Amino acid sequence: MADTAGQAVRPLRAWLVGFGTVGQWVAGALGAQTERLAAQYGIGITVVGLANARDGFIYDGSGLDLSSALRLAASGKPISGRPGVRRWPSAIEGIRATEADLLVEVTASSAADGEPGFQHMGESLGRGIPVVTSNKWPVALHGWSSRDWRVAPTSRSALSPPSCREHRCSPR
Repeated sequence: MADTAGQAVRPLRAWLVGFGTVGQWVAGALGAQTERLAAQYGIGITVVGLANARDGFIYDGSGLDLSSALRLAASGKPISGRPGVRRWPSAIEGIRATEADLLVEVTASSAADGEPGFQHMGESLGRGIPVVTSNKWPVALHGWSSRDWRVAPTSRSALSPPSCREHRCSPR
């Protein structure tokens, strides 16, 4: 645990699934806001897993170099070629094989079935891992109750729609 101005910083390991426009923005924001997140909220976010549809899922338990991944993506090169990372052909395989404290799910999911986001979120919630998402289709198509998402019975993980958080209502 690091220390920022006398405040203990709690490490938070995250998977970032979806590395297109939104995912790259999230990666850049996390890099730019590291000190503020530690000082203001007492957390140190380390992205340990990163996935896109083209390259699959990469993982390094000690943390991935996001600035390097952003440079690779900007130049059209695969993120999967990084030395020292473990690799899986799909995000769901990587999620199932690795550990994290948080899923940031920002894939482009289909309006027909909400996939692949629904599967990613369900796997994470089923393991008691909270989800942050901008992905509307899985929630729009499948609802948001724990029975729909297979939330682990002992989990403190919750999924509530953005409108519910904004209006401070509680899930049914």
